[in-house]
Amino acid sequence: MKPASKIGLAVLVGLVVISIGLHHHPSMDGLQEELRNKAPNLFRVFVVGEGIYFTGMFLMATGLGASLGPNPLLWGKKVKEMMSAATPTPSRGRLFWVGFLMNALGSLTFGSLGIYAAATLLPHGARTLIPAALADLAFSLVVRLGFYRKLSKAQK
Repeated sequence: MKPASKIGLAVLVGLVVISIGLHHHPSMDGLQEELRNKAPNLFRVFVVGEGIYFTGMFLMATGLGASLGPNPLLWGKKVKEMMSAATPTPSRGRLFWVGFLMNALGSLTFGSLGIYAAATLLPHGARTLIPAALADLAFSLVVRLGFYRKLSKAQK
């Protein structure tokens, strides 16, 4: 593992550990109900983001000429195998890259909503959730950047 990767992994683990440690603060009780009352539309945004995420996965698979199967809940397991085994063909490349972009954008929804809710809607104690949301965003970006580099080199 490269030194930069080790540092990035350590930062991600540290953010998660800090968030878990701070999460057991007494002011965290009842946050789900409070969030539901203050921002009922956040759930809709989350559902749309997840829809974009899964649509992106489907388009990526189609661009690779692969099938993910009928159950979207099992697609995540197949994507890593699919991405390591194949690269987009020139005729299907655009579809793959559109799907890749949609998947990346959709994957950022959960962490972004977490940061927004913790910073603006919930009580001050909820800000302890922000490190975990940042870790989620960072991990999502790091994974997709790695796949992007691998696949863009393979296409050249």
